Parts: sequence; C-alpha cells; structure tokens
Amino acid sequence: MVLTSSTVWAQPKLSVQKITVLPYFHSISALEYHDKTIMAIGNDATRILLLSEDHSILDSIALFDYLNKPQEKNTNSNGIRATAVVTVANTPTLLIMGSGENRMDKSDIWLFPLKGKSYSELYTPAINIPDFYKRMRRLGITQINIDGAAEIKDHILLANAATAANSNNHFVLTEFDFWTKGATADLRIIKLNSDVKQPIRVSGLEYDAAEDLLLFSASSIPTSSNESVESYIGLIENISSKLKQPSIRPDYLLPIYDIMPDMKGKQLQSICLGKQKNSGETIIHVCGIDANNRCYVYRFGMRR
Repeated sequence: MVLTSSTVWAQPKLSVQKITVLPYFHSISALEYHDKTIMAIGNDATRILLLSEDHSILDSIALFDYLNKPQEKNTNSNGIRATAVVTVANTPTLLIMGSGENRMDKSDIWLFPLKGKSYSELYTPAINIPDFYKRMRRLGITQINIDGAAEIKDHILLANAATAANSNNHFVLTEFDFWTKGATADLRIIKLNSDVKQPIRVSGLEYDAAEDLLLFSASSIPTSSNESVESYIGLIENISSKLKQPSIRPDYLLPIYDIMPDMKGKQLQSICLGKQKNSGETIIHVCGIDANNRCYVYRFGMRR
C-alpha cells in the first residue's frame, strides 16, 4: 500500500471477491454502473454488455450501428476511451468520449440515453468540440489523451492520461454541459502528482458522492524492458475542496499486486462503484487487459 499524503487516514484494505474473463471482448475500455447493472464497453463496441454484480452476462444493448460507429483505421482500439453516467434533461445518460486526438473517430463525444434496454433503432449523433481541446492546449496540456470521466457536483472531471512520451497526468475540471459550449465553458487544469517510482497512467474515474471520494484506476508505464506493468486503485479524500488547487496528490495508491500477484502485466482500463452489500464496505469493479488483449473484470471490497 502506498501512502502518498502526510495526513493519517484509516488505512483502506482491499479484498478480492470475483475475477471474471470476458470471452467476447477483444479489448475493453470502460465500465459503468446503472440500474443495478454493470455496463461493459469494448473499444471495438457496437453494443454494451450488461453484467450482474456477480459478472454474469444478462443482456446486451445496441450502442452504435455500423454507419455511426467510431472506426479505428490503424490500431486495435477505436475512439471510445472515457465514460460517465450523467443526467441530461432529467434522463440518465451515458456520456462517451474519445481520447480527444485530432481525428474525427477519436475526438468525438456521444450522449446515449439510458431509458430502457432496447435501442436497435436509436441514432446516436456525434458531438465535436475542437475549441475545448484547443483551450486545453493553451492551458498547458501538450498531448490530449482523455481516459476517464466523472460527474462531481454539477461539474465534469476528465482525466488526461500520461503516455510513454509524457509522464504527466492532469485532471480537467469543467462545466457539466461543456459539450454544448466548448469555447466558453469554465476550464481548470489540475496536475496529479504521485510518489511511486514508475510513472503511472490514469485510466478511469469514479466519484463517491456520499463520501466525497474520487477513485481512479491506474497502471504503471514501464520505462525499460525489465519493468512489468503494475496496477493501482487511487483514492483522493475530500475531492470537492481540492479541485481548487493547482495540483493534487492522492491520499492512497493501493497496489493491486499486493493482494493479487497475477495482476502484474495487466493494465487497468476503467473503474466503477457497485452496490454496497455490507455496512462499511465499498464495492469496486475494475476492468483490465493483459498483453494478449484478454479482458477481465474484477470485484473488490474496500474497507476504510
């Protein structure tokens, strides 16, 4: 367990409750929890896979038709990188974002209403916000690489992830409906610092409103061929007050390999909260991929 703050908090403890392989996925990019169901989204997805809390496959719903699907021409991943469940016009809605790279299939945003479980005729138009990304660059983000999203008290927090070429992770705090006013929406850049030896890449965000706790999934970025990938769950307490600071250091980075040695080499891709079953225990679901793009979903219990 890596303590990254001088403040002494009750030490969180993780326990592994469930490990599931997703055989139908070539790769996975996002997990979200809505209506007692886990939504698993592959980055080659035309459908959302619906899982129970125990990761049993319940159903799937159409996400894109083939004419409207974000296409990837050069690699094995398409534009889907970050998701969040938000409320738009009093309707639960899945916010889907690409990485923000300067290409139509990777910089688009989609708003997918979650009214039911039959969407075969639904057209999901793409939204593009080039002015928003230009403003991020002017504020110091040298490489746009959105890889996580969460709603925090009528704002949206985005994670701009580190890469092998750029070891800095940043949070981007903006207005809830930033996709409608990319040129004028409030915008704040916050650097994420950490004390771990290897640089890490933030890959997913989740906000626990009851605890005012930000959780994120992250994996290390090896700097040599001798280093293996190691994965973490990060915790930031009292996140609402800290978002006014120019930089934030997580209170804890919990190494998954401490309780699951076989996690070495697997990269975490996303994180979501599940339904609390026992008093004092937070249920966390994360997804990851191994070097062969096999996809996994894990359920952890966390006590603080």
